Amino acid sequence: MQYQNWQSPQYTQLNGQFVTLKPLVPERDVDALYLESHGTPSKEGVWNYMFYGPFDSRSAMQDWMETDMIRKSDPLTWTVFENSTNSQVGIVALLAIVPNHGRAEIGHVWFSPAVHKTKVNTESQFLLLQHLFDHLYTVELSGNAMHLTMPAELQPREWDSAMKGVSDSIWSFAAEIGILIGLQ
Repeated sequence: MQYQNWQSPQYTQLNGQFVTLKPLVPERDVDALYLESHGTPSKEGVWNYMFYGPFDSRSAMQDWMETDMIRKSDPLTWTVFENSTNSQVGIVALLAIVPNHGRAEIGHVWFSPAVHKTKVNTESQFLLLQHLFDHLYTVELSGNAMHLTMPAELQPREWDSAMKGVSDSIWSFAAEIGILIGLQ
């Protein structure tokens, strides 16, 4: 059965107080994202639970972006800009999009260690959730999180604070489904 009001996600800029999600543009983003995720064990740790990366070079990362992450209807990948510095600090994506079922998954999430334990991830996830629920009437959302990506004791506290002031549709979904997003 097709959900009559569902629309495919729009690949547009999503603006928040702390972050702005802009569609990934490799030529604009690769230098900053490579620097944020390469060069030290801490930075390269963002790739520990991904199926790709770290990359041997900036050009290898750009090739990956151009081949796997853009010019497709799935995944839709955004670069995360931290508003206070207007700098690229990670990526997030919507994938496994099934328009006939009003379904999408949040994935390909990674952030520079410099913004771990800040509001960057929380608001990035919120902007995607708000886009999906308030504007597109999504009825099913999935996400995968490795339990090792963040200390478990932080997840409920950060998730609860992220939900304050969130629209009723998202709050109802979170309460009924018990969604858990692996925040960093």
